[in-house]
Amino acid sequence: MAQGGVGGRPTIPALDGLRGTAALIVVVSHYSNESALWHGLLGHGAGQCGVMLFFMLSGFLMAHLHIDQAFVAANVGQYAVRRFARVYPMFAIAAFLWPLHDLIWGGAGRVAILVAYLRQIALLDPGVSIFWTIRVEIIFYAVFVGLWGLHRRLGNRIATVVILLAAVAGLTAAGYTYGNGFLGTARYFLFGVVSAVLLRPGGGARTWGASVVPLLAFATLPLSFPLIARAVTGADIDPWRSNLVALQYIVVFNLVLRDRLWLRGVLSSAPARWVGNVSYSIYLLHTLVMTAVFALVGQHASHAVSLALVLAGTLAIAGLSYRSLERPLQRLVLRGLGRGVARPAC
Repeated sequence: MAQGGVGGRPTIPALDGLRGTAALIVVVSHYSNESALWHGLLGHGAGQCGVMLFFMLSGFLMAHLHIDQAFVAANVGQYAVRRFARVYPMFAIAAFLWPLHDLIWGGAGRVAILVAYLRQIALLDPGVSIFWTIRVEIIFYAVFVGLWGLHRRLGNRIATVVILLAAVAGLTAAGYTYGNGFLGTARYFLFGVVSAVLLRPGGGARTWGASVVPLLAFATLPLSFPLIARAVTGADIDPWRSNLVALQYIVVFNLVLRDRLWLRGVLSSAPARWVGNVSYSIYLLHTLVMTAVFALVGQHASHAVSLALVLAGTLAIAGLSYRSLERPLQRLVLRGLGRGVARPAC
């Protein structure tokens, strides 16, 4: 781990690479759906697996950065400003780009389109396409404040973990799944929080032999993609509903946290961390890039050409967005709402 987190907490560079991996899973899944790459083998719900990683990362990072801070109004206020600055401004802009064509040429329907957009950014509606995750994420930010206060009141890590795992068991027993919005995805946030509460610096795989295990475990992530799972096991697997997939992801995630050699080397490399840094813009903008590429070359062009254009275009636009929009907007919000609040660390 490297120093530099909020309140002196160590940052974990490999998580940048894991975040980038999650974003690329979503991009490739959506491309596979639209282009029928390998008969959609990497799509048909595989993008949900990338979202699961995003949610676990969110739960982990919120707890890792904040849960051991004093639960006082000043800290909670700083937390809220950081979260708002990190997520909301770019979301509001990206969500506006979707209906922009219809707003310009929509004629009599412009008012309805504008109202739908305003309801989405007001978080009154789940949101179209990828934007459903933003409302879920923001709900978690609010729920985390309660978890933070509970943890500080309990003053015991094990008690916190027991309560969180009981919550996961309750949600699972109640059958909450993808269609239930936040409740159907909450266990992944909670797995992330549990991982942070239990993490101790200094442990983990340090020998070449031991480091093979995290690397191999990480390589199993595609087995959770629905069509790959069907090809390998013959079973239809819904990633959000599957307890086996949930176990796979929490094991892989914690191995990533603890590895000190091979997997850390891959995920902490400069290219991987760069992709992780721009991953939010990748996630928000990749479908617009994909639409433009398919309009340019057609959906039935060579996959090698169209996928290369989608990936290169997405990374280029995301890099530009991160430098020219995402980070400047964060700094603007922090200056306006959070005098003295440190820049977002995640």
